[in-house]
Amino acid sequence: RVKAMLRKAQAQSTNIVEEIHKLIYRLRPTLLDDLGLVAATRWLVKSSLQTARIKAGCRVVGQERRLPTNLETMLFRVIQEAVANIIKHAHAKKADVLLRFKKGTIAVHVSDDGLGFDITEAISSKERPRGLGLLSMKERVELANGTLNISSHPGGGTKVDVEIPLS
Repeated sequence: RVKAMLRKAQAQSTNIVEEIHKLIYRLRPTLLDDLGLVAATRWLVKSSLQTARIKAGCRVVGQERRLPTNLETMLFRVIQEAVANIIKHAHAKKADVLLRFKKGTIAVHVSDDGLGFDITEAISSKERPRGLGLLSMKERVELANGTLNISSHPGGGTKVDVEIPLS
């Protein structure tokens, strides 16, 4: 009986370690370091949105180029949060991610056709901690001297627009 309990504990421990590895990879995919923001974003869209059965696209406009590592990481985190919100809350059928490379800026647009939400209510709700992901997106973008605009209303989908100046 003790051997059976030990085998079960060992199997659970192995499973936990595998899940931690998956979580770490999702937080910082090596694809981001190796191939950059565009490849990591395409992977995120395919592995997250399409796996969740949301018809999703990822487009690039302008001359694709590598950005400073900290900027690519920040933008990936913002996109990751927007995608997670679509999966968790939007009940969307379609979503799109657009990366727009301009001469002096990089812009990211994430949109969905989901339920939408009241932004003010999500951020200021006292019932439970809500809107922390939205606040972290805002803080990340502001640290890069960028702008974040979120437009949504109940029943009307959501759009997340980010623009970061490139020095």
